[in-house]
Amino acid sequence: MNSKYTLAPLLCAQARGDETMNEICAAGIAPSVLAAAGAAVTAVLLVLLILVIKLYRKVTRIQQKSPAPLPVYPAKIPATPAVEAGIPPEVVAAVSAAVYVLYGEAKPIVSICREPAAPAAQRRSAWRQAARQDAVRPFEN
Repeated sequence: MNSKYTLAPLLCAQARGDETMNEICAAGIAPSVLAAAGAAVTAVLLVLLILVIKLYRKVTRIQQKSPAPLPVYPAKIPATPAVEAGIPPEVVAAVSAAVYVLYGEAKPIVSICREPAAPAAQRRSAWRQAARQDAVRPFEN
C-alpha cells in the first residue's frame, strides 16, 4: 500500500513538535494503526463492561426472587390493640388500615395512644406556624 494514500504522512508531519509522536513515526508505526489499536482496546473494554453489568443484573435478580423469611413474633401480642380511652373507633380503624397497607399482616399493632403534649419550649411559635403555612400554601388545591 502506498503511504501517500494513508493518514500517516499527514499525521507525522503535524507531529513535529511532539517527541513521542516523532518516535512512533520514526519506528515505522503509522499513527492510523495506533488510533485503530486504541479504538479496538476501547471496544473490548466496553464489551467487558457490558458483560459485568449483565452478570450483576442476573445476580441481583436471583437474590430478589428468594423471599425473605417473615419475622416470628411472640404469642403474647394480643389480637386487638390496646386503645387509650377517648380515641374513636374510626381512628383505630384508620390507623390499623394504614399499618396493614404499609407492613402487611406481619406487623401487629400493640397499642394506640395519644401523643403527650409537648412542653411549651418545644411548641412552635406563631411566626413558625405562619412560615409553614406560607410554604405549604402553593400545594393546596
